Formats: sequence, structure tokens, C-alpha cells
Amino acid sequence: MDEFAELAFLLEQEQEQRKYNRLAYMYPDKGPLRRELYPKHLQYFEHTALYRECGFLGGNGVGKTWGVSAYVLALHLTGLYPDWWPGRRFSQPIDAWAAGDTRETTRDIVQAKLLGPGTKMDDARPGARMIPRHLIGKPTYVPNTNRACDFVPVRHVSGKDSILGFKAYEQGRKAFQGTEKHVVAADEEPPEDVYTEMVMRGRTVNGQIIATFTPLSGMTPLVARFLAADRERAQGRSISTVVCGMDEVPHLSEDEKRELLAGVPSWQRQARRTGYPTVGTGLVYPVDEAQFVIRPIELPKHWRRVIGFDHGYHNTAAVWIAYDKDEDIAYVYSDYKRGGDGITKEMHAQSLKGQGAWIPVVGDCAARDSEMGPVVLQYRALGVKMQKANKGAGSVDAGIQDVLSRLNNGKLRVFSTCQKWLDEFRTYAYDEKQKIKKVNDHLMDASRYAISDGLAVATTASLASTYTYQEPAFG
Repeated sequence: MDEFAELAFLLEQEQEQRKYNRLAYMYPDKGPLRRELYPKHLQYFEHTALYRECGFLGGNGVGKTWGVSAYVLALHLTGLYPDWWPGRRFSQPIDAWAAGDTRETTRDIVQAKLLGPGTKMDDARPGARMIPRHLIGKPTYVPNTNRACDFVPVRHVSGKDSILGFKAYEQGRKAFQGTEKHVVAADEEPPEDVYTEMVMRGRTVNGQIIATFTPLSGMTPLVARFLAADRERAQGRSISTVVCGMDEVPHLSEDEKRELLAGVPSWQRQARRTGYPTVGTGLVYPVDEAQFVIRPIELPKHWRRVIGFDHGYHNTAAVWIAYDKDEDIAYVYSDYKRGGDGITKEMHAQSLKGQGAWIPVVGDCAARDSEMGPVVLQYRALGVKMQKANKGAGSVDAGIQDVLSRLNNGKLRVFSTCQKWLDEFRTYAYDEKQKIKKVNDHLMDASRYAISDGLAVATTASLASTYTYQEPAFG
């Protein structure tokens, strides 16, 4: 064989390997798709070593099914973990499910990515995609479903077989009852009762849920729990969430992003682009982020400053605003959100003063906390220039209108580095009774206080000595 023929043969062999053993070529050390360029995916993999319920909420095309669900499931089924793998490892064969919306979508999407499309009923080795072909045993198909797989054995490195079964949400909750499962991979958002059964299947074997979907149904109870994972963990639930948008993966070009979003209803674009849910007209601030999110700029010293503040046990939040009084434009340039066991007012106070102890703080701080008296006085004793915001009747709606008006007319801008603020903005919504959903909203409350009541007392470092407190009224 001459040199060129040998090279052609080797290239053909490599293409064959990539076609039937994609598992070995995922997340390489080098190249334009090297794994370091996928920080959200790597974060998710790490979470699988720590938590039972692992949610990956992603925009379209970010690799939810292929690069996360199918990849992680294939590793667990085969035991072929790469040396760099930071996630959970199973040392023995596993019993797993992969599930999707319907039999057809499970077959055409989930099954195709794991086993390969176009498999024949009598073929003991379907053309594999993520799972190496030589490790796939003879599949058993569901009768009269055009080759929808029921279950298939997958050879584990131990020499024994893992078992992979396929399910569809349309089968209903009862179809998800039964034996223990080490891993359940849920592709697209499952109904609440089905998801509960999935979690129960792993209860006695420390089983794991791999949930990957774009939250197109809005702020459902399941999405709300995933987005409030920190709070859920504080209450004893082993759950985590990673949210990944189109702009956070290297394999999508700007043209591809535009193509993916072309023709998509406007109320779905945020979810499909960022991985955060939208609820149509239910959003409190239905404003495109492109209208107000800006790259950080240098803040002139003569611009006034104020901090919006929201006190709470599970989360205490603050936003720093620079106010260009001449142009009447407010800039959210920093955010803070922290809480839980072991986090004290002294820690919060240190953070509030860290960017300038002279900056006045306005917010929800008039309530009493333990035997130490009103929160506002406790923070004042710690050196924070704090006063309470107006929380009277009608103040919430009025404050929301103030913020919404500024977002729409360009009078409120937000630095792109304020990711915690943006996370809340994307999920801040009304429920079916037109009441604001009190989930993940502390920074939104802090922003409302800063805009409605804080701009009037915003000051500069040179004018700070003239600042006077607004004395709170305690009932």
C-alpha cells in the first residue's frame, strides 16, 4: 500500500470510528471544540458527582440532548469514563431509562442519538451514535411502532451488561412505576407526576436524574424548583441546575443562531436563546434584553450612587445603581445575592460597604428581626447608611411601572456582568391570577426600591457628608 493509499485508508477508518463511536471523540483536549470552551457543560458534569437531580436548561442548539444527556448516559452505561471526567462514576453495570415526549420523538431523537437511526428489527448491532457500536447488544423493539426500542443491553467495562430502557411521557405516570433505576435521562420537560415517579425510581439506589430541556412551557413548578435549586438544597433536596444559552457554546455561529430563531414566536425567543423560561404576556418586564443590557462602562465620579436592598434569610440581595442625573439614566452596575445558614448581617454589611461605605442604601429593611430590633437599625449600627423604602399600598405596582418605563425608554441600563440580576429578570413573572410569583425575585425587589425611592437620595462621594437619613416609622 503506497503512502497516499495508506493515508486514505486511515482517514476512512477514523471517519468510521467517529460515526460508530462518537463517545471517544467528545470534549477533546485541543481544537475549536475543546472542552474548556464548554464551561456550562463541564459545570453540569461536576454537579453529577454532588447531586441526585441535575437539571440542564438550555437554549436551542446548545447540545442538551447530544452533548449532555446522551453523553453522560453513554458513559454510565459503558463505564468508559475519560481521565478528565469530573462527574459521578458507576463501577458496575447500571439499569437506566431514557425518556422523551412521545414514542415517536423518543425514537427519532433520544434513541437515534444513543443507538443510531434506521436500525433494523433483526439487526443485533444497530448503527450506533453515542454508544460504541460494538458494545450494543440485540435490542428488543415495541411491536407496531416502526422500530421504537423497548430496551437494549449495553456491555459495561466490567464485562457484564447494563440495561437501557426507553420510555415516553405520553405513557403516563403508571408506566414509570416499577423497579429501581440508577439513572433516568429525561429529554424535554416531563409532566410533574411523571418526574416525581422518575425521582422515586432512584430512591433506594441513590439513583440520578439527568434532565435536559428548553423551558418552553414557562415557569412550571418543575422549572421553578430547578431555578430555586439553592433554596431547595437548603431544605434538604439534592438538586442542581445549570442554564446554558446560545452565546455560551462555541459551535454556533451568529448565522446559525439567527436561523434557529427565525420564525420563532417572540415570546419563545428568550427561552430558545438563553435557556430561561418565558411565559408570554405573563412576564413582569416583557422587554428584550438587547434594549437595555450593555457592556460595562467607566462610571464618572459626578454620577450619583445608591444601593437597592432586600433583606431575607434565604437570600439577601442588593443592586448598585449609578445615576446620571443630567440625562436621567440609571445604570445597574453591580449585584449581590447571598443567604442561608452561617451568613450573617455582618457579612452582608461588609459587602454593602465594600464598594463605598458612603453610598446610601434604600430597601426592605424596616421589619423586626429577632430581639435586636428593626433590621434598618441593626445595619446602621454596622456602618451602613440605610433607610427604608416605601412599601405602602400600591407601591409595588407603581414601582414596577417605574422600572418598566425606564427599561422601555432607555432610562435604565444594566451591565452584562450582572448575571444574578439577569437570571432573576428572565424568570420574573405573574401567575395565572396576575400575582407576581414570589420565586427568585430578591434582586428585582431591590431594583424597584432603588428606582422608585433611591434615585431621590442618590449621592456622590463629595456630597455624602450632606446626606440625611429618612427616619423609618415602626408600627
